[in-house]
Amino acid sequence: MGLYRCSRSLLALLLFAPLLVTACGTSTKAKVPGKNVSCRAEQLQASMSLLGATQSLVGGVTVINISDSRCVLTGRPTIVIRSQKGDPIATASIAAEPLWAQRNSPEPKGWPTVAIAPGNKAQARLELSNWCGQSSEPVKLALNLPGRHGTLLVPAKIDVACIAKKSPPRLAVSPFEPVG
Repeated sequence: MGLYRCSRSLLALLLFAPLLVTACGTSTKAKVPGKNVSCRAEQLQASMSLLGATQSLVGGVTVINISDSRCVLTGRPTIVIRSQKGDPIATASIAAEPLWAQRNSPEPKGWPTVAIAPGNKAQARLELSNWCGQSSEPVKLALNLPGRHGTLLVPAKIDVACIAKKSPPRLAVSPFEPVG
């Protein structure tokens, strides 16, 4: 009789153990906050760095997560150059490769989605050329986050050579990528 009870208990354990494991696995996944929540403008702070290159400015815009929640950026921001008054300046925007691809480095884990923990950063590479007839007064870059999750304004001083007077300034923008 004791052997029968033991074998019944063992059989029950074998039959129901996978259900217990599945239930535990499901509850664990629910505990990861912000796993795929897109970053919103109010969660980020942006800064820009551009250095002179041959007849252009090259650098990038960096965003830091200033919130207390992890968020993600996927894709390329759109950037509109605005005068101090806020008027858009006509610009030819083109796609640029991310820095890791230009350096022939391995693709970052999870890319093109970039997860940004609180205090961490992501960047988009920029290249600006052909600044003809534009004022040398400071401008603002309106950085529109992918997925219409808001706009960040970044002050900028642009001083670059004019290559073709009849053409608008050219701005190349890469997708977001991790910093570091």
